[in-house]
Amino acid sequence: MLQITAEKESLALKTTNFNLLVIAPCPSYILSKILKNNIGPVVLALAANGKAGDLVFQIKQLLDLENTYLVPFSIAGAKKKTIIVTRLDLIKETVIHACAQKQLQPVIFENHWLPE
Repeated sequence: MLQITAEKESLALKTTNFNLLVIAPCPSYILSKILKNNIGPVVLALAANGKAGDLVFQIKQLLDLENTYLVPFSIAGAKKKTIIVTRLDLIKETVIHACAQKQLQPVIFENHWLPE
């Protein structure tokens, strides 16, 4: 089994050349790495199933970063759970906008109804 240490992962993020990185789905532990390393340009399709912790705060930080683009999503779920419903059908449009250095709008859609 291939094991990647934090040092190797950080080095790979800093030395890899790419035009645009798409991460779909993007769970919260990947978000923290992106915020820490400030890589870009990157398109993120967020994913959370209720164990998101500081996800809303991380999303706010992501929206403030340059070269970071979010696939439109909505936040749904019960009081104690944070569930992200991402519009995966909009990945292509988000990538096209990201190549023009623009965020596809609206980035946050209305809440979706989900059973509790």
